Amino acid sequence: PVGCATPPAGSLDHGPQPMKTLIGTTMYGIEREEAVAGHELLIDFLRDRLGLTGTKMGCDGGDCGACTVLVDGRPTLSCLTPAAAAAGHEVLTIEGLAQDPQHPVIQAWIAERVPQCGYCQSGQILTAAALLRQNPNPSVADIDAAMSGVLCRCGTYLRIRRAIQRAAHIIAEAGAELLWLPLDAPLVMTNDIRFNDWETTPYTWNGFLASM
Repeated sequence: PVGCATPPAGSLDHGPQPMKTLIGTTMYGIEREEAVAGHELLIDFLRDRLGLTGTKMGCDGGDCGACTVLVDGRPTLSCLTPAAAAAGHEVLTIEGLAQDPQHPVIQAWIAERVPQCGYCQSGQILTAAALLRQNPNPSVADIDAAMSGVLCRCGTYLRIRRAIQRAAHIIAEAGAELLWLPLDAPLVMTNDIRFNDWETTPYTWNGFLASM
């Protein structure tokens, strides 16, 4: 289920990884290959190799959900997922979602002034987007269950709930399917892993996703 923040068993291979996996990526028209060690985590690959620093390291143990990204549309803890396990899957970080400023979740988050310190917000926003993709009209219980895997140290849970309800209202009024990405942000196909060609600057929406 979406609220677990980790995909169901079988969707990613978390078993022993080879000592080195060759990962091909294309960003800004530059192709490169990265030799990824079996123990290298997805969060480190995203932040250190690709410069996608909107994904945050929180507890480093899979308990807080700040590191959540979407793998094939499912909330996934990047601090526990080997980078090599993402080969052949679509990985979406907050930078990808931010390409569409009219995305219902982004509009609602700004309108409700959700963030305080902002550290958990990338995980909160992506988890909310996944919930609304699966259930565009969630109940309060649905929202609370789905968001339970991402902790907010500032305690903005009521704002988060209101923002998701607002986003659901936007979707209902628009009568359109909630898209993961804007149509003008094409996927970049690589030899064994797919990333979106994103602007890597995470300083977005009044600065609450500033790199830390």
